[in-house]
Amino acid sequence: MEEPQVTPLSELGPQCEAQRERIRKLFESGAGARETLRQLCELADGTIKKVFGELLRVRSAPAQGMALLALGGYGREMLFPYSDLDLLFLFGNEKAEDEFRPLISEFHAPFGDLGFRVSSAGRTLDECRHIQESNSEFHLAMLDRRFLDGDAQTLRKIGHQGLLGPKNRPGRCCIRNCSASPANAWRAMATRSSISSPT
Repeated sequence: MEEPQVTPLSELGPQCEAQRERIRKLFESGAGARETLRQLCELADGTIKKVFGELLRVRSAPAQGMALLALGGYGREMLFPYSDLDLLFLFGNEKAEDEFRPLISEFHAPFGDLGFRVSSAGRTLDECRHIQESNSEFHLAMLDRRFLDGDAQTLRKIGHQGLLGPKNRPGRCCIRNCSASPANAWRAMATRSSISSPT
C-alpha cells in the first residue's frame, strides 16, 4: 500500500492540535489571559502564513499587488478560542484581483481540518474607498488592520488613497459619514468597544 504523501500542509493538522493543547495547559496552570490570547494569535498567524506561502510556492506566483490583512479582534491580536479569523485580501487593482481569486478559493480549504474558522473578504483599494464612504463600521475595522503576508507596498497605498488619516486616525470619508449618521456611528463604536474589552 502506497504511503500518503507528506506535504507541509498535511503536517499542519497535528502541529496545530499540539500547540492548542500546550496553550490550554499553560492557561490551566496559571498563565494570564492576555498571554494566552497572544499565543493563540501567534498560532493563527503562523498557520495562515504557512498555508499562504505554500499556495504561492505551488503556483509559482509572487504576491505582488495583494496584501493579506487581519481585522477586528484578530487584527488587535486578541484572538479568543473558537473566534473567527477575520481576514481581508487587499488588491492593488482589478488585475491583481483577477489573478489571485483562484488562490483565495484554495486558501480556505485546509482551515476547517486545522481547527480554524476563517471569515474573509477580497477588496481592491478603490472598493475599500467606496465602501468606507458609506460604511463607518468597515472603516473602524480597517483601523484595526494588521499586515500578515503578501505585498506590503499594497498596504502602504491605503494611506495614499485617503482611507486613513495621519497615524491611523479616521480619514475624511469616515468623519463625514459619522457626522451625517450619528446613530450608525454610535452603533459602530459600541460594537468595536465591546470586542475591545474582553470580560
